[in-house]
Amino acid sequence: MTVTAPGAIPLAALGAAERDPAAERRGPNGAAGASAEADPAAARRAQIGSAASQFEALLLSQLVQVMRSTVGESGIFGSGPGSQMYAHLFDQNFADSMAAAGGMGLAQVIERSMLGPEAYATAQRQGTELRPLTPFAPRVSGEILEVRPASGAAIGGMTGRLQDAARAMLGPNGFAPQWGRAGRLTEADLASDFSTEGPNGVATFNVRDAAGFQDRYKCNLFAFELARRAGFQVPLIGRTRGWGYMGPDGVTQDVSRGRLRGGWGQVATGESAGSLDSSIVRGERAFLIVGSSVGDRAGHMGIVERVHEVEYDEAGRVQRVVFDGWEGRSRGAHHMTRRTWNRAGTHGGEDVRGGFAQIELIELRRPEDGGAEERPVHPNAAPSVHDLEDLEESPGSRSFSSRSGADRPMAWLQEVPE
Repeated sequence: MTVTAPGAIPLAALGAAERDPAAERRGPNGAAGASAEADPAAARRAQIGSAASQFEALLLSQLVQVMRSTVGESGIFGSGPGSQMYAHLFDQNFADSMAAAGGMGLAQVIERSMLGPEAYATAQRQGTELRPLTPFAPRVSGEILEVRPASGAAIGGMTGRLQDAARAMLGPNGFAPQWGRAGRLTEADLASDFSTEGPNGVATFNVRDAAGFQDRYKCNLFAFELARRAGFQVPLIGRTRGWGYMGPDGVTQDVSRGRLRGGWGQVATGESAGSLDSSIVRGERAFLIVGSSVGDRAGHMGIVERVHEVEYDEAGRVQRVVFDGWEGRSRGAHHMTRRTWNRAGTHGGEDVRGGFAQIELIELRRPEDGGAEERPVHPNAAPSVHDLEDLEESPGSRSFSSRSGADRPMAWLQEVPE
């Protein structure tokens, strides 16, 4: 530990990582090494983090010294020779410990300022040494019910609407194969009558133009269609032919940006499992769960009926969710009990779906003042063809195939202004 004379705060320490030509060649521990040369950005983040922490520790030390000066010469150090030096050393060590435990959050503010928002967010996602202000504690909304009904019990209110809609969609057998990858959807499955008229024609909900989404995973289609039929708002994106539902990665990216485009829901991530489930049982709220892709492993989406466990890391990121609900899976759509979703690097659980880069819980919202459930993210979409006219279907006339990426929003489309 470096001992600094009382009252001195070396502001130059904050700029050391910027001005020291050798800093780019140092490793995380200050020594030159191959690791720093291989990843100079990581070395720079470590240097800035260290400087920010040292500055916060020094500021805390000054605050502790000021507080000590208000009580006079007494306490564990007395008033004899050397007492002032020992008190100063104690204050510095105490301040270092406070900073290491998270301090006042000043180090994080400095790191964000010096790294920039994008680099700071990247560093957080990569699990670097940026520390949360305090250990994360899930929030609680409303009273937690100590006694709640068992899985599968009928629930009134918001989630009760989902239960009713799910029974209608899954049929008497509780299984709908058309929502599996090999299944082919019809207008009866994606039954929204939402449409817009543009200069080139009418855009309706994309079904036939997408060849019924055959040979494609339909988890997002099933989840949003279930939510829509239950009377909740859902986001629509403009496709190369007509309108369609947003995919899992689009939703998680919106969460990362801090807003859900279209205002169709509210992020509930960060709340405890007991709080979430109690609000479901009381009939007050309903939820959707979404996980983003990692590499070639696609993202996923489902509708929540009950919440059993939510595990967060120290930064408040979801590591595991255990829930009851409904999903469109590879063979079809059905109800699940104690389904486990794990973030990449987390293992264990029953009926596991793992490997997500990000898992988020979204509270569904009902339309206000009798408005429509569909909430378009874009002001318009390209006109439909097959969905409006009885044309012979051919690969060339489809808006996309199962092996293309053309189901993504067209590049020229703009977001709806808020």
